[in-house]
Amino acid sequence: MIRSCLIGAIFSLLALAFSLIMPLHAIAADSHDYNKPEDVVAWIYRDFAFDAIMPLYWKNASLAQQPGKTLLLYFIDELASLILKDSQCVKQTHEICNLDFDPIFASQDPGAMDLEVSPADKSNTVHVQFKYPSNGEKISLSYKVEKTPQGWRIRDIIYSNFGSLKKLLTEQK
Repeated sequence: MIRSCLIGAIFSLLALAFSLIMPLHAIAADSHDYNKPEDVVAWIYRDFAFDAIMPLYWKNASLAQQPGKTLLLYFIDELASLILKDSQCVKQTHEICNLDFDPIFASQDPGAMDLEVSPADKSNTVHVQFKYPSNGEKISLSYKVEKTPQGWRIRDIIYSNFGSLKKLLTEQK
């Protein structure tokens, strides 16, 4: 009995150690198939929800810190490049550059309850709504998506309280 508990504990510790050293891009697939425009938005939340529920466990693995290859799974080339450029600015300056919040949670402290992803409308806009767990504030984001040769990708994110992600990332700081 004690031996089986000890073996179980050892396997649990090994699994935990492996998961701590495994890079995020090894967890996320190298490609996603988005059949509908809203699928790209649903997948980005699926792949990065950990940032809202276990941020300390996945330190330095947020969406904005991903390599270009991973960003291109979700964003058009231009927006992926802008996010990557901002991430490189942070690494070089050790300061906040243009992006000082998690882009899919519109907050420095990611969190969401009752998250809903709507089907795309005629303008290829996917609306997302959720509540912040800490205060119940309702958040609305609009994802502008477009069909590219690689499939559906996010062109921009529009925030109800501070405008466009693309515009924010192109500002000179």
